Amino acid sequence: MHTDKNACIIWPSVRVADDVPGAIGAQIQHKNHGALGTEITKHKDAARRSNKPILIDSDSAPSSPTFSPSSSDDDDAMALLHGQAESRKAKRQMEPPQITNKPTVCRATEIFCGCGRLTEELNKAGFEAQGVDYFGNKDKPRLKTAQLDITTEWGSREALKIIESRSSEFTWFAPPCGSASRAREIRRTSGFDPKPLRTDDMPDGLCGLNANDSERVRKANLLYSFTAGAARLLSSQKRSWAIENPTNSLMWKTSWFVDLLQDDAVGAKMVTMQMCMHGGKRNKKTTLAYAGKVDLSTLGLSCDGGHKHAPWGTTRDDSGAFATADERNYPAEFCKKVAAQAALDLKITKPSVKAAKLGRDDNKGKEWAGVQPRRDKRDLIPEYKEVRKFHRATSEQISDLKKTEDSSGTRTCGDLIYFNKSSLLDVDSDESDDDEDVSGSWSGTLGTCWTKEEFVQQAKELVHPFERQVRVPQRVARVIFDAATKGPNWVLKHRVDTLAWYEGVGQKLAAKETVLHKALNTDVEEIVKHKRVLLFKQMLKDIHYDDLGVVDLLTLGVGIVGELGVIGIWKLDESKGAKVEMKQLWATARDAQKSVLKPRPVFDEKIDKEVWRQTLNELEEGGLKGPYSADELSAVVGPLWIAARRFGLQQGDKVRPIDNFAEFNVNKAFGAKEKVDLLSIDNVVSWARARLEAVDTNRRVYVEDSGGTAWQGWLHEDWTLDEWRDLKGRVADLENAYKQLAVNPAHAPLSVIAAQDPTDGKVKLFRAISLMFGETAAVYGFLRISRALSAIASNLFGLMVVEFFDDFTQIEASKLCDSAMTSMESFLKLLGWKVSMKEAKRLPFEKMFTSLGVQVEFLHRTLGLIRISNKPGRIESIKALAKEILKHGRLGFRGALSLRGKLTYAEGQLFFRASAPICRLLSIWAKVGTERKLSEELSEAIGSIGETLEMSGPRVIKENTGQRPVLVFTDGACEEESTSIGGVLFHDDDQVEAFGAEIHPDTLAQWKTRDCQKQVIGQAEIYPMAVARVTWAEKLRGRKVIFFVVNDSARVCLLYTSPSPRD
Repeated sequence: MHTDKNACIIWPSVRVADDVPGAIGAQIQHKNHGALGTEITKHKDAARRSNKPILIDSDSAPSSPTFSPSSSDDDDAMALLHGQAESRKAKRQMEPPQITNKPTVCRATEIFCGCGRLTEELNKAGFEAQGVDYFGNKDKPRLKTAQLDITTEWGSREALKIIESRSSEFTWFAPPCGSASRAREIRRTSGFDPKPLRTDDMPDGLCGLNANDSERVRKANLLYSFTAGAARLLSSQKRSWAIENPTNSLMWKTSWFVDLLQDDAVGAKMVTMQMCMHGGKRNKKTTLAYAGKVDLSTLGLSCDGGHKHAPWGTTRDDSGAFATADERNYPAEFCKKVAAQAALDLKITKPSVKAAKLGRDDNKGKEWAGVQPRRDKRDLIPEYKEVRKFHRATSEQISDLKKTEDSSGTRTCGDLIYFNKSSLLDVDSDESDDDEDVSGSWSGTLGTCWTKEEFVQQAKELVHPFERQVRVPQRVARVIFDAATKGPNWVLKHRVDTLAWYEGVGQKLAAKETVLHKALNTDVEEIVKHKRVLLFKQMLKDIHYDDLGVVDLLTLGVGIVGELGVIGIWKLDESKGAKVEMKQLWATARDAQKSVLKPRPVFDEKIDKEVWRQTLNELEEGGLKGPYSADELSAVVGPLWIAARRFGLQQGDKVRPIDNFAEFNVNKAFGAKEKVDLLSIDNVVSWARARLEAVDTNRRVYVEDSGGTAWQGWLHEDWTLDEWRDLKGRVADLENAYKQLAVNPAHAPLSVIAAQDPTDGKVKLFRAISLMFGETAAVYGFLRISRALSAIASNLFGLMVVEFFDDFTQIEASKLCDSAMTSMESFLKLLGWKVSMKEAKRLPFEKMFTSLGVQVEFLHRTLGLIRISNKPGRIESIKALAKEILKHGRLGFRGALSLRGKLTYAEGQLFFRASAPICRLLSIWAKVGTERKLSEELSEAIGSIGETLEMSGPRVIKENTGQRPVLVFTDGACEEESTSIGGVLFHDDDQVEAFGAEIHPDTLAQWKTRDCQKQVIGQAEIYPMAVARVTWAEKLRGRKVIFFVVNDSARVCLLYTSPSPRD
């Protein structure tokens, strides 16, 4: 098994007393004045002396501040942006309820971030940093950035919102200097010869420029105006900022920066440096203007003459590009120095949430749920004890290195002294940034190997991945911590008060809601007429939500084609872009119309009638408009339209209508730059486990969030230990969830449904004004909505909610279940969402409940913590399907994939993957495509399904024992004379057992699956693991075990698949 061996690191959660008023509390939170600052210093000093992580608990620091729902308008911030700051509006008379505790997070923002190297280093230094740049950014960002055109009013507002909503404590600006560059004053005799656009006398732009140059200056001036205004705003809020540009850039002489830098209220300072002293190739002179707590004066270094510089002018390949363009990305060393100085001055002492996300491994969620991830290539123990770089090695040294990997002693390789038991990992010819002759020398990487004793000792110190401290999202950690430390009565009151508060806010916004709805497109309004859009937006603003654009999905509708772009909430994935351009789509529209209007043969009369019945229901409910003939539809949406053919999919005892938007490439015309991150049953299990394990027998509360922050305190006196651990669960379900979101009216020609009427066999056309199953864009749109609703549930109402499309799994203590159910339904209804009230859907909290098609049961402590199994009837239905296939004696493409899918999902909830070889055979069978007679091998495999599933018991997540895992080392060797295997077992009290054997020739012959095969190393590496399982069965039973295997193909085979059933 491979995974990260690093133990969790605990960092401080700085908190402020509950009774500190909001505005004062906010100042304390950011400034760390007085006693709290002294307290933090004490803990830092103590941590340095003891060389241990820092942790501030509820006993050693006051509790965290509460925050109030935002009441300021964007216009207030924009007024400050343009130097016209006004006083804040008077505090509302009605005070909001306390929301929740949250640990202090220091945020940073890099505007005009380019490649994002500084943003990356700020994250590493402990900030939660966000990069912002233009859509046409010439550099590929190293991490997710917000893409905005700040030259537009909307873009400047959104950029300001990012700074404001994130409470950015350090903001870095690097406005593009192309129009203000002195390089334009240098004339060229050939090639591109850009002319000056500004002068010392006219820094805001020359008169008489041509249209293109004039527009370039205008846009640059908008960026300069924004930067100066934003810096002024930050200074008024006592926050730190820095602006970077070349020293001789004419930007510094523009009216906006002259006014900014001469403003005593701003108090800006300036420092000039040469970048060659901070890792740059050239002696570029750079100036920083800065204000606030971050002191950048230490960067003011001039070239010391101890190094060579790359030339200025054009690049070496004579492409015509200026060296100034080559210098636009900051050197890594410079970024590290800036980040380190900012972290020092702002007293950053813990890794940020964002930094943790950057290094986060999503496989941890599976491990915490008791599942070993198959796609996990991390090592529990690094392959090498140390990995080091070398430079300027000779060819003789490289050759000598390859010969002495197994010998002892030390040798020299270029500038590196190394132990002989080192491996050459990579090597390449030396390159120089200057004119130094490095021909014949080499650079590379060496890995120092562990000794056997060192490796075994490292293994003995491991914590089994299943027993590692569970980490949960910050919103979940906050819910657990508040409930534990403040008590059940506080939770009850908090939920009631919060709901009452937002009912009042909703009443105040009622008039504006009415105006908003009257302005909406009629089709959109038809779908969202009951939604309280402004209240939804206010709630999201109050929790500082990271995707406020989700509100536009209600007012504009969901676009079903085009590029979604980067939202910033999921992983970047360039492969998810649109595969078909709109012009290609329209070119096929006429042919698609002819095809979709041709009636199809009846596949299943019962299913077809049910699909038509549900289509008429949607028509009656308003989600569909029609029916239309082709000519009638063209009169409404235009002559070019593409319809999705509707068909029925049997799911258990119900039929779901599916609209095939893939058939004519509508789905391929939609693209997104991010891959959606779906929560799963593993999140339900791991979050529940985190809640159960949050309180120990001494009533100590301890929770870690995904950013590495520890939430620590004592269990409130109103809780008994049994009450805290008495968990139940349920699922809240939105009724016809997709039908509650509208399609963007601009995409009406592509939101057309073609359904066949079983009464006359004709195809009828309908306009779909709500989302439909089968649209790729609908998945992205609705997941953004469900994510936002879940965030509101946790951050405002203290509810533990795992969202999966329209299903919201709730986990709660028994004595708070009624409150949790009422709060969840009430706030959804308050926002205008239809909650399913059907008896089969609206189930109460239970110890055993079904979530995402899986049965979850909270067990008594003596039996374990959580049991996960398939819902009743699933195993029986799979066995019945297998029996029916065997009776029929034939199997086609769809049947093979359907059976494989059911098997894979069912076995995902069981103790181990015994059906992997069956699934492999089904995948191979499906590749042929046509239905055909079952082979003997596949018949045998399908016949074993019942026995296979029954012998794999349910998955049980047990309480951490703190017991060391059992260690098993296995190996296989293939020599000319023989093939041998061996294994070593380390278990309690350092007891060691071992076995070794040679493989019988008859067994070897069975392993050789191909003619003339000589090596069977794969089988030889897997076989000792099976022997170990049998030989030491009693010592392994009920224990957590780590197997160490040196052959990666053997490891992958065991995790992904396995040989055929006969093998």
